[in-house]
Amino acid sequence: MSNDNHQQLVDVDELVMNTLRKTGLPVAFIVYKGEEIPYIVYQRLLEHGQSFADDDNTALAYHYRASLFSKQNYRHILTTVKAELKRAGFYDITINGDMYENDTALFHCSFDFSFIQGVEDTDDTESEVQ
Repeated sequence: MSNDNHQQLVDVDELVMNTLRKTGLPVAFIVYKGEEIPYIVYQRLLEHGQSFADDDNTALAYHYRASLFSKQNYRHILTTVKAELKRAGFYDITINGDMYENDTALFHCSFDFSFIQGVEDTDDTESEVQ
């Protein structure tokens, strides 16, 4: 069955990168090789089916973790990050805690967030009763 009302699928990894970059900080997937501080790195933790109908997956959930590294208090940056994530449609934004890393002399805060989107209907044929 064709569904002309479905929304175009979003590249969620690209959405994460673009959303986090709106903070004005450098952003990298897993490993940051730059020198500018503060910065954010992120990774996808999990992707799974979220909703099902007629034994078909109708929505996917994506769960991410990001880490903010800074030489000083970063609370104001977290406020901006959370606002940008919410504005982009992410939900369940959870701050995991504050740390100080002696080996890098950086403060480190990780945070998790999630996104759900519908799965595109790939069956464009309509069944007919004859």
